[in-house]
Amino acid sequence: MRFQTKLLFVTGALLALSLSAAALAYWGTERSHYTLERSRLASRHLEALLELSRHVYGASLQSLIALMNGDSERAISLAPPDENTAADLARARRMVIAEMAIVRDGEKPAEERELQRLMQIRADIEALGETLGRAAAGLQKMPAPTTALLAEPLMQIGVDAGFKAHIDAAIEDETGEVIEADRAAFAFYDRLATAVKLHALFAALFATACVLMLLSGLRRPLADLMTGTQALAAGDLSHRIQLSGHDEFAGLARSFNGMADDLQMQRSQLNNAKVQLEKAVTTRTEELRLANQALEHADEVRRRFLADISHELRTPLTIIRGEAQVTLRGKPATASESRQALQRVSEQAEQMSALVDDLLFIARHDANEICLELDEVPIGDVIAKTCSDLNLTASAKNIAVRWSCQEKDLTVLGDAVRLHQVFLVLLNNAIAYSNPKGKVIVELTSSGDHVLAIVKDEGIGIEADEVDQVFERYRRGINAGKYHAEGVGLGLPVAKAIVEAHGGKIELKSTLNVGTTVRVTLPKDRHAGGSA
Repeated sequence: MRFQTKLLFVTGALLALSLSAAALAYWGTERSHYTLERSRLASRHLEALLELSRHVYGASLQSLIALMNGDSERAISLAPPDENTAADLARARRMVIAEMAIVRDGEKPAEERELQRLMQIRADIEALGETLGRAAAGLQKMPAPTTALLAEPLMQIGVDAGFKAHIDAAIEDETGEVIEADRAAFAFYDRLATAVKLHALFAALFATACVLMLLSGLRRPLADLMTGTQALAAGDLSHRIQLSGHDEFAGLARSFNGMADDLQMQRSQLNNAKVQLEKAVTTRTEELRLANQALEHADEVRRRFLADISHELRTPLTIIRGEAQVTLRGKPATASESRQALQRVSEQAEQMSALVDDLLFIARHDANEICLELDEVPIGDVIAKTCSDLNLTASAKNIAVRWSCQEKDLTVLGDAVRLHQVFLVLLNNAIAYSNPKGKVIVELTSSGDHVLAIVKDEGIGIEADEVDQVFERYRRGINAGKYHAEGVGLGLPVAKAIVEAHGGKIELKSTLNVGTTVRVTLPKDRHAGGSA
């Protein structure tokens, strides 16, 4: 038998037990409610009859006393039926009707007889009242002693003749009904408790038998499967599970054995592939080593090339600048056009010299050969001086430069000249690419162990796809070239090289036609007294 079939059988049996328990509980609840309701209605009916008896006898007694006292009118007013007897009769009748609504068909004739008896009792009470009225009317003209002697026998005859017999029979029958209802309720509770105990015992025995049956069908297959998985995890791919039959565990064992076959075959293939891969890796490693050597050689050649160009260009440029300056200082021997030409030669020579310096610095940065003149540098003073140097340039374009420092005496360990060059590049760019009547904001703050300088403009911005390229050499955005023709694209690369040489970081964010923000982070000078 398949394990699924066993499980469905056990589940169905347990469900049937649960439903039978629910049915038993429902039946017991309904029967308990019925027996309790019967007992309650019978008790309340008996109470109503007892109250009726008490009120009728009480009213009769008071009426008799009034007759004995010669007060016939009071005797008539006190004689039953009165409000109390009417209420008692109505309550007794309601209890009988309520009992008729819940009793079985075989018990309804008895309840109908009770209704008839109540009607007879009502008639007895009315007859008693009429008898008392006639007696009181007949005794009104008699002397008081004669009235007293005749009133009590008349009343006793009227009560004993009708009402007493019927009310006593009703009380006796209802008392027996209350006793029978209570006895039936206790008997039912005993039977219900016995049925619940038997059902619980049977359910416990059946559940235990089902659990034992399932465990006996699970223990061996699970043990074999566990042994197989442990062997497979330990690397023994030759282990196979021996389970016969057609149940789920046998199918699982066959799947497990098939998986072990596949793994064994894949391991063999992987071993072969590993040997081939090791050979390929050895070959590629040698090729990469040779390629790396070639790249290192090419990089060394490039560095030497840049260094040679820088070295070779500095001498003629220095001479050109010197000759131009001598000519400018001397007595003009030519026309004004010659002087202007020499002026342009001097300016170009200075620009070329600066270009060579920048190229040489970048080359040294790439080779990790930068030499900085390190000292304690008040970074706020450096930025303030840079802002002051560029005030005229900013004013010429009607641009406001706003400088703020939230914390004074911030110092870094660095090269003051190179740091001045960084902020000179950043502010030059911010002013050059700002719209007229715009503003450039420069802020300096402290952030943990670092100082943070922010240069923000409201200029033309940079295309989103060009932001990541701004720190590459000779790279200028299309928008920048249209707006500001000067520049060769070395400013930001040089600034980046200087900042990184100081152990810092430079970041740029820009939005086209909104503006650009550059953040420069530099480590504080830990040895300075007020800046750590």
